[in-house]
Amino acid sequence: MMKQHVLAGVLMASFAVAGSVQTAEAAKPYASASGVVSIVNDADVSIDDASYPEGVEFDTGGGALLALGLDSGTIRFEGEVGYRVNGIGSVDEAIITEALPGEAPVNSAVTLETLTFMGNAYIDFGLPSAPVTPYIMGGIGLASVNFDHDDWSEDDSVFAWQAGAGVGITILPNLMLDLGYRYVAMGDPEVTVDGYKVKYELDSHTAVAGLRVGMF
Repeated sequence: MMKQHVLAGVLMASFAVAGSVQTAEAAKPYASASGVVSIVNDADVSIDDASYPEGVEFDTGGGALLALGLDSGTIRFEGEVGYRVNGIGSVDEAIITEALPGEAPVNSAVTLETLTFMGNAYIDFGLPSAPVTPYIMGGIGLASVNFDHDDWSEDDSVFAWQAGAGVGITILPNLMLDLGYRYVAMGDPEVTVDGYKVKYELDSHTAVAGLRVGMF
């Protein structure tokens, strides 16, 4: 986890340096809304003192992102709220038979809901006379992770970071289609269900498609 924190810090520092050399230009506000496809990697699971590598497999899920930001031409900064939901597709048989005999708080009836609050920075690479603007981005923030079952619901809040790339395609002078990819990683959320301490190592891949509207 320390490596993740260091990588996130280096990433954000690089954006700060890039922003410091940006020519003075009035920042213009914008808003964006996107739909996402969320693919959560198979999660390593720890239950009390036992570990199960890639013990839980998640179904492909979906969600949405909403953001407000400032665009200075090449550098963008924004605040973003995201929601993603994924079902648990399958659970390692050893978890059910060894770690959680009888009633298992980790099973395919559980839904993973993730609410993220991110501060993001972007570098846009404008192409002369082209309607397409590639970008790279990074962000850090907080993830509220909820595991929801018919009989119980448990949540935890952890540090989160993301990095990605994409393209903005101009539709109208103040309207862009945004297509992108993000890798999202977070701290290890831990929940207690029926006396069991269950910890997950979570990271995911997100495909993004949305609209960005300039408010000026």
